[in-house]
Amino acid sequence: MNSGDLIQSRYRLQRLLGSGASGSVWAARNELIDRDVALKMMRPDVAEDAVALQRFFNEAKASGRVRSPSIVEILDLGQAEDGSPFLVFELLEGEGLDERLRREGTIVPETLLEMLSGVARALELAHAQGIIHRDLKPANIYVTRGVNGQPVAKILDFGISKIFDTGHNFTLTRTGTVVGSPAYMSPEQAAGREDIDGRADIWSLGVVMYEALT
Repeated sequence: MNSGDLIQSRYRLQRLLGSGASGSVWAARNELIDRDVALKMMRPDVAEDAVALQRFFNEAKASGRVRSPSIVEILDLGQAEDGSPFLVFELLEGEGLDERLRREGTIVPETLLEMLSGVARALELAHAQGIIHRDLKPANIYVTRGVNGQPVAKILDFGISKIFDTGHNFTLTRTGTVVGSPAYMSPEQAAGREDIDGRADIWSLGVVMYEALT
């Protein structure tokens, strides 16, 4: 993929925002409606892994189910001309909480409370709809600005979320398998237990807050 490429006759790639082993994220423009968006694209060879592909679309399912200003909004999904699956998100201007902490060291309590109270409410909504994030950490919290200039934090990356549906439990892991980021995991999640619930995310949010304050 290169800057200027047109995806599905409407998304014009503009600049690369980041890349990794599984794919890349681009700033793009939906030329049909003149809207700037972010495209998260998976490499075709990675998409051949059924679990990796399911996790990719699990992110769309989880993000689309929970509507909250503190969860990044998903707008579309599809497949590019070269076979790359992609997700389309709102384009955010700001930085990851991990980047902010590297720059500032700590965040004053009043600012942190204003920033993360919305995250806590978004987690409550997700848990009420049977979704557990399972990988809450500073790198998965993006800090942008609201319409009045106030800091707004948004949750990213529901790829390894646990989704409970009627008659189904989409965990994408084998019994005893540990997924997530060890430094932010509850003891139950670190032990690979299958019966974790929303309290695992609350633990992780507490660790994030402790890190930000200290």
